Amino acid sequence: MRTMARISGRNGIPTIRQGPNNAWRVEKHLSGLSLSLDPTEGFYEDDEAKKTLKIHLRRAPYHPVMVVQAMVKMALSIMPEHELKNFQQALNWIQLGKNSTSMVAPTPFLHTFLSGPVANDIITAAVLTRRCDEFIAPYAFFLLTFGHEMLQIAIPSREKDGQHYGKKMEIRRFPSFRDEGGSAPGAITSNQLLFSSSELIKDDSFVLDMQYQEKQPQ
Repeated sequence: MRTMARISGRNGIPTIRQGPNNAWRVEKHLSGLSLSLDPTEGFYEDDEAKKTLKIHLRRAPYHPVMVVQAMVKMALSIMPEHELKNFQQALNWIQLGKNSTSMVAPTPFLHTFLSGPVANDIITAAVLTRRCDEFIAPYAFFLLTFGHEMLQIAIPSREKDGQHYGKKMEIRRFPSFRDEGGSAPGAITSNQLLFSSSELIKDDSFVLDMQYQEKQPQ
């Protein structure tokens, strides 16, 4: 997704390489993105009538629980130091590594996709805390927004949320900057991600839908 949104990191915009001998490539170009594709491999679907392009992408192997731990670690690293006393068990959990799923269940994880034009040079990170302990909601959330995506995760705190364990909670998506200024209906979609497993996930894939205005044969 960083490639598709042209978001630079420490080593620039990453290149996607897939297929036999890396035959499929998606990389930066002066005018946008350059796609080098082999049509016989089913890497993409081009619907010329609807002017849509579906690109099938594979994720690198990953441990789901470590995705949660990475997000929690980012949250703990930017929050005020006086708040760390409320997350001592979360700190210990991160140190246990990929085989520990003990704190994943109380850690809802929402993914939001923002369609349409977005800024590719702005990354937003925030830690939000509950004002009233009687309110039935996780004590703290971490938000990370970049390109077309927003990730929202409840930071596990047994110190502050112990009284709510066993109660039903409704986790709602926090507003993003796209919620204001006239976003088109259906332009923002959210779903909950399930990262409760410590097993290594291989050959995971997803489909990215894109639209184009015109097609020029070369």
